[in-house]
Amino acid sequence: MRTKLLLPCLCILLLLAACSSSNASSSTGKKDPSSIHVAFVAPTSSQDFAVEEANGARYAAAGKLFADELISKLPANASGNVVLGVPGLGTPPLVQRGQGVVEEFKAKLPNVKVVGPFNTDGVQTVNFNEWNNIVKAHPGALAYFGTGNNDAVSLAKIKESNHGNYLTGGFDLETSSLQAVASGVNFALLDPEHFLKGYIAMKLLIEHALNNKAIPEGWWNPGSLIVNQGNVEQVLKRQESLSTRGAFFQPIADAEFADPSKYIQPLSTAK
Repeated sequence: MRTKLLLPCLCILLLLAACSSSNASSSTGKKDPSSIHVAFVAPTSSQDFAVEEANGARYAAAGKLFADELISKLPANASGNVVLGVPGLGTPPLVQRGQGVVEEFKAKLPNVKVVGPFNTDGVQTVNFNEWNNIVKAHPGALAYFGTGNNDAVSLAKIKESNHGNYLTGGFDLETSSLQAVASGVNFALLDPEHFLKGYIAMKLLIEHALNNKAIPEGWWNPGSLIVNQGNVEQVLKRQESLSTRGAFFQPIADAEFADPSKYIQPLSTAK
């Protein structure tokens, strides 16, 4: 049986680790395909695995974390609207991030309504035009934000052009959106830590292939990061190159591999 590795936002799902050795061979002497281990990083579909519910919960958790940061910037008795964009309403991870935001506002700030989601498109020029129209159509909102990497880029430009008195932010780490956090235009970004997830997945696979080290069962949560003015300069330096990212994440990864039990939980708890 193959070990199936799934890395959605905020976690790594390690499935069915009771697998045959990576050295298993068929009767023909060739590598048995059933012994090959496959890693999936931030997949958009889990139809081939029994993890759809857990996968969606992880993306929704990212939305809730972002919502908590936004809620912290609003008055405790705030009321009004915040506007949500999703660059691809048919892309489950981006939709599920938005669903997490909606759930968190209902639970913690019910007098603030999340308006949307509106389709903002993944192409930067189209995304900018879509957001420009959305902001004009929904004036007076407390905040505008999207679940894709281009949303915070567009919104920062629009806010500066309009001299807007509202909050803007989003997900992922485009350089211009990070710079907008540093300048105070965007209030925050959520970093799903794709680099760290990829490193962990490859280290697990390499150690299994070279040393036959067992791959643990369950889901591995390597963490995620809210980027705001308190840490954005550090993140900008980290993002300068692959070598700076590697230097930053190496001690974090080493600490997680030193005690994996702190980060691995049964798959059932991810549902």
